[in-house]
Amino acid sequence: MLISQTALAVIQAAETTSPEPVNHWIIGGGILLFLLCVLGALVLFGGGRDHT
Repeated sequence: MLISQTALAVIQAAETTSPEPVNHWIIGGGILLFLLCVLGALVLFGGGRDHT
């Protein structure tokens, strides 16, 4: 009985959505911006070093 109640709770939680879901383009754009900033910091940090 416990397994069926757990399964029903999981199914019900998966079916319900928030009233205003977060736009996936905003999340992807934010992650892209973060990674580009990290890449820029890496280039700035390693820009003045000689290759050995």
